[in-house]
Amino acid sequence: MKLNYSSKEILGEAEYARPHQLRKWRLHAGFDALGRDLSPRSVGRRAAIDAWTEALDKA
Repeated sequence: MKLNYSSKEILGEAEYARPHQLRKWRLHAGFDALGRDLSPRSVGRRAAIDAWTEALDKA
């Protein structure tokens, strides 16, 4: 099980279909092609959190 992740993996941005924008202000992150909100810097974070959680459960 992989438990070590690089900064690039943890802080990576997803490819957004469109940015999250409110009027003229560009906000964090964006939306996928289906209009679902994608959190900023979460593209590789979910796998890391799941691996760390599994490792803690086994400890």
